[in-house]
Amino acid sequence: QLSVSADGKFTWSFSQRGETQSVSGVYALDGHVLAMEPDAGGTMLAEVKLDGAGGFSFRQIGTPASDPGLVFSKQ
Repeated sequence: QLSVSADGKFTWSFSQRGETQSVSGVYALDGHVLAMEPDAGGTMLAEVKLDGAGGFSFRQIGTPASDPGLVFSKQ
C-alpha cells in the first residue's frame, strides 16, 4: 500500500515473509519519474504510468526491461 499526500510525503507499507513493514519519507514527481527519499536514507527512482482508473504502474529505473514492476490500484 502506497499513500502519498499533497505536501510531498509518502508512506509505503508492504508484507515480506508474513511480516508487515513500513517506509516513510518525501517524494517528488517530474513527468513520469517518481523520486522517493525514505527517512532512513537513499533514493528510489521509478517510472510511473497512470492507468486512467486512479491506479498506476511503478517500475524502478535501472531494472531490466523484462521486470514488470508493480501495479497499484486506487482504494
